[in-house]
Amino acid sequence: MKRSANHFLLSGLFCLLACVAAYGAGFLPVSVSDARQPTALTSGYNHNENSIIRLTPNESRILHLNRNATGVIVTNPAHAGVFLDTPRILVIVPGRPGATSFTVLDRDGQEIMRRDVIVSERQNKYVRVQRICAGVSGCVPSSVYYCPDGCHEVSMVGRDRGTVSVSPRPSVAAHQDDDGFDDGDYE
Repeated sequence: MKRSANHFLLSGLFCLLACVAAYGAGFLPVSVSDARQPTALTSGYNHNENSIIRLTPNESRILHLNRNATGVIVTNPAHAGVFLDTPRILVIVPGRPGATSFTVLDRDGQEIMRRDVIVSERQNKYVRVQRICAGVSGCVPSSVYYCPDGCHEVSMVGRDRGTVSVSPRPSVAAHQDDDGFDDGDYE
C-alpha cells in the first residue's frame, strides 16, 4: 500500500494539533522550563546559582547569607581569604591570582553556600609587567598595575603562611543569644 506525501503531512499536523490541545487542556502539565527546575533544594542554598565570583587583586566582596553560619572552608587560601564578619556577613579578600572555592556551613554542619572564586588581574585597566631576573638580586619577576587615569602598582598579597589578622567585632557579641549565635535581631 503506497501512501502519499499529503497523508504523512496531514498525519503529522493532526498529531501536532492533538499535542497542543492536550497541553491547553492541562493533560500535559510539565513544560520544558519546569523540567529544568530541581525537585528539592538544600534549604538556604540553590546549587544552580553557584555563580563564579571574579575578583581583581585590589577589590573585596561582601556576601549576605540567608541564615547564620559558623564555619568557612577555603580550598586554596593562597588565592582568597574568606571570613565571617558576622554570622550572616561573609567577606572575601583576594590573594594571589588563581582559582579557589569555599563552602559555608551552619552550626549543624549543613552547607549554606558553595562558591568558586577566580582572582585575576586580566581585566580592563590592569597591566602586568614581566621582567627578566636572571641572577639579579632583589628583582621582582612581575608586577601588576591598575591604570584608570595613571598607573598604580597593586600589591599582590601572599597567603603562604596562612596567617590573617582579623579583629573581633564587639557589637556582634552584644547581640548573641544564650546559644552563642547571632539571630540577626538588631534594633
